Amino acid sequence: MWLHGGQAHDVRLPHPDYHRLYVCMRFRIATWNCYRGEAQSRAEFLWRLGAEIAILQECGQPEAEHAVCGWNGPRPAQGVAILTTGRFQLAHSSAPLKAGTYGISGEVSGPVDLRVMGIWAHRSRTPAISYVQSVLGTLGLHDDLLQQPVVIAGDFNSNAIWNGTRKRINHATLVARLAEMGLVSAYHEFFGESHGSESRPTHYFLRDEGRPFHIDYCFVPREWIGAIRAVEVGSYLDWRDQSDHMPLIVELDLGALMEPT
Repeated sequence: MWLHGGQAHDVRLPHPDYHRLYVCMRFRIATWNCYRGEAQSRAEFLWRLGAEIAILQECGQPEAEHAVCGWNGPRPAQGVAILTTGRFQLAHSSAPLKAGTYGISGEVSGPVDLRVMGIWAHRSRTPAISYVQSVLGTLGLHDDLLQQPVVIAGDFNSNAIWNGTRKRINHATLVARLAEMGLVSAYHEFFGESHGSESRPTHYFLRDEGRPFHIDYCFVPREWIGAIRAVEVGSYLDWRDQSDHMPLIVELDLGALMEPT
């Protein structure tokens, strides 16, 4: 059992063999702003990295939406998607287009059942809404996110380095709100780095290696910190031809949170 958002959740799977459960509860989840391209074809890049759950941003509408793919976006060529492969299936997806953020949430079933929310943050000038405000607005529409373990990942277009220029509502506000929801950044927990001091960029502005930023995140339940086995960020040389963003991959081993009985 683990606690999430003040609620208790049992880890129950049908097979009584603890060691088998331990193995099957290990999985990789990835987020990537893929810079165009049909969603399912772009997800293939992440399946090659061993991911079984993918959150894509700026991807085109899939050729066919079914139990392994959900998509939402302002135009067919650009949107945000949740895709699954292997042992996981997307059981349900909802797509609110509000508060300036293109987002999608879905219930993923498999060795572990969880809610996944994909974020592609946008800002607007009329009315004036910042990237952080748009994400906060979208989070406010999802009171049901705490009903089961949730992972929120995507392109947030935000970092603590800009806190000084946005003193009222900024990246620190967003991180604090997610902390209230019981969520932490897997990257920062794994590498022990603070927000604003990231050593591994996820975005190169205009694909310029000299203009790196860290603006893509994967937030997981605080109770899963002990289950984070690896966090990887794609390298500039490997991914620059595909996108101005690098994929962020998180490997989780929820079996580590269970004790043999």
